[in-house]
Amino acid sequence: MAAFLVQPVSEDTTPTLSDMRSPVTAAVSYARIELRYPGVYRVTGKQIEEAGANLSSIKPTRLTLWNEGQVIPLRVSAASAAAFTAADSIEFVASEALGTIIHFKPYNLHNVYLLTWGERQAAAGAEPIHYKDETLTAPTNAKPVSVRQMDLLEEDFLYRHSALPPGQSDGFQWAPFRPDTWPGQKVFVDFPGFDSKSSSTVNLTARFIGATVAYNVKPNHLFNAYYGSFPKADVPLGTFQFDGMGYYDFATSIPMEKLIPDSSNVPGAFQMKAPEDRKDVIDEVFLEHFHTEYPRHLDATGLDWSAFGDEAVSASLVARGDTSGPLLAELRGLPAGGRVFAPELARTFSAATTASLAITVPLRTTGARDTATSLVAVAPAGFMAPDSITVKQPTAARLAVTSDTQILILHHSDTARAADFLARYRRWQGSVVANVNVIDIYDTLNNGFIGDVAVKRFIRHAAEAAPGLRYVVLLGTSSFDYREARNRTDDEQRHILIPIHWIVNPATTWTGGYPDDNWYTSFYGANTPEIAIGRIPANDDHEGFAYLRKVVEYEQLGRARDGKLLLVSSVEKSFQNLTGEMGTLAGDRFTTVTSLYPETTVATHEIARLSDAINSGLQVLYYVGHGGNLVWRVGPSDFKQQKDLFTPDDVKGLANKGHYPIIHASSCYTTSFDAPGGIGASFVLEPDRGAIAVIGTPWKATVYEGHEFNRAFFKAYLDTTNHRLGDAFVEAKQELRPKNPMQVDFQDFTLLGDPTLLLTRREMNQ
Repeated sequence: MAAFLVQPVSEDTTPTLSDMRSPVTAAVSYARIELRYPGVYRVTGKQIEEAGANLSSIKPTRLTLWNEGQVIPLRVSAASAAAFTAADSIEFVASEALGTIIHFKPYNLHNVYLLTWGERQAAAGAEPIHYKDETLTAPTNAKPVSVRQMDLLEEDFLYRHSALPPGQSDGFQWAPFRPDTWPGQKVFVDFPGFDSKSSSTVNLTARFIGATVAYNVKPNHLFNAYYGSFPKADVPLGTFQFDGMGYYDFATSIPMEKLIPDSSNVPGAFQMKAPEDRKDVIDEVFLEHFHTEYPRHLDATGLDWSAFGDEAVSASLVARGDTSGPLLAELRGLPAGGRVFAPELARTFSAATTASLAITVPLRTTGARDTATSLVAVAPAGFMAPDSITVKQPTAARLAVTSDTQILILHHSDTARAADFLARYRRWQGSVVANVNVIDIYDTLNNGFIGDVAVKRFIRHAAEAAPGLRYVVLLGTSSFDYREARNRTDDEQRHILIPIHWIVNPATTWTGGYPDDNWYTSFYGANTPEIAIGRIPANDDHEGFAYLRKVVEYEQLGRARDGKLLLVSSVEKSFQNLTGEMGTLAGDRFTTVTSLYPETTVATHEIARLSDAINSGLQVLYYVGHGGNLVWRVGPSDFKQQKDLFTPDDVKGLANKGHYPIIHASSCYTTSFDAPGGIGASFVLEPDRGAIAVIGTPWKATVYEGHEFNRAFFKAYLDTTNHRLGDAFVEAKQELRPKNPMQVDFQDFTLLGDPTLLLTRREMNQ
């Protein structure tokens, strides 16, 4: 179970009024443009109009494109400066969503660009940047060009989280190297367009992070580096050594004659090998990225679009040799009618004649040698179209939370209809409800990008605006692969509607932590919520409505009032004793209290017994035992003897329509909804069967610490002054809150289901 020291949550998580009135989205209409791949994009006035914009209100001179909170260059093609029409268009150079250190932006598969056209943005100092078109003649006075870039070839790297302190690493340490592995990871690096006439070497700097500290061995890290064809990389690049778990930059060079030629269609490989006398040393390093510099031909022949200087995470084109005067570079193979974009200069270039296949373009007109400049050449047919365009009205009104709000529902566009139903249902019952689309939060507080911090900042803002806010409902699922790094090139990506917050924990080596929702409403402690929070892990409206039908049936039919308490455990006697304690606490609050313990080594009989018990009508099911994301186990702890007690497939076979229990469990991974097909999510989402809510841990748990929380929850559940499920949940959390900052907090229990659920229970002596 997770162990944390309680730490105060910074007050700066609450957005200021100015933050909530972002000049980009809060006060003006805008178009949200999402795209997945780098390239040169063209968006027509017709596309913007079809997305919902009134073109008559758009002046071409006011069109402004934003990315990551910054205004970026935009080429506007309009017949008139007075109005933007369906026949007009905009063009811009786009990248994939980039992180601050790594290539991938956490949670985000798409890059987000916000297009605005309102007059009010000018008051905030947001002036548009429009490209200026220039026509160039044949090449003259061109100088050789070098490219400097940082490479991250993610498709070749393994994901692993490091236990390094926050701030020392970005959490992605890519290719691991150890003395006992050779040839090790396939790490490829290539140098397209190498100009052998300008230089005889490629300069390369590899950044490593030490992952181990062997105190009895000095140096801690010692490796020889090689380059060549995988798996036989035999060109020695030198030896490096360093101590500790920090960064280390290894600078080297590769002779021109040793480079793998572009014609081979196989890039060269970078390999690491420990000296023979260190084969048994505990020594592990991770290669994070390369910095390279080499002379390059700029050649766009045969390509729809070509990027020079920005095909890596960060790069620049630099003129070599004499730096006096204007610095020009020759670009070959520009297609007839093609155009070259220079984003840093906000200029575009085209050839004077359609017959010209080469032009000389300026890298810069003045400035230092290291001024970053990229060039992007595009053919007439090379413009790309965004994945989606959504025109939206100002967000300020949609983000408003009144002072008497009691329930806050956060939803995604994919669950908007289900969220609207839940909001109307709770209002019909007399509650004051705010229903907010998280995309509006992203647009206002995070430049359009998915982000857990943005969601928490808004919740904190809502809590201050509405002192009586008591419940937060997250209506939408997320993904274990929250960084969208694994299987990134798959056709179907895992759904991220409302992001998980990732609790970093070194004990979970390969994932680096586990998902947590309590963090969103934990304002003064590590994971003890001040406001009841639960997640309905629906992928879409269909799943959302299926669950909400169960909510209505539970509350309106009231069948759980006459339901039973079922105590389930695995074969361990000590586990069974824990469930018996719940039976004692229950008293006469249930029609019957039944225990179900395994009797056989073949689990088929146990599955049937449990299914029959659920189908007969339960109010509460408490499980103590072994489990995983996809299963509860009969036990014992000997893996070879364990049998499945219940799985998501068994949930599908239930027949308990209208009589849905609340399940709480002292077991591992019961509520790890973020991985597809989990048992907790299956209980909640299966239509017309299963459970109304599941409370458990999203990763490893000991049954004894888990039982302590579940005992507190069960007591709070039996207290009829707690009218809603979230009341009992947050009371248990608060009861077990650590009493001082040095006390370890073991609470990682999360709630799958609706925290605003009105509980149906049997009164005392009824």
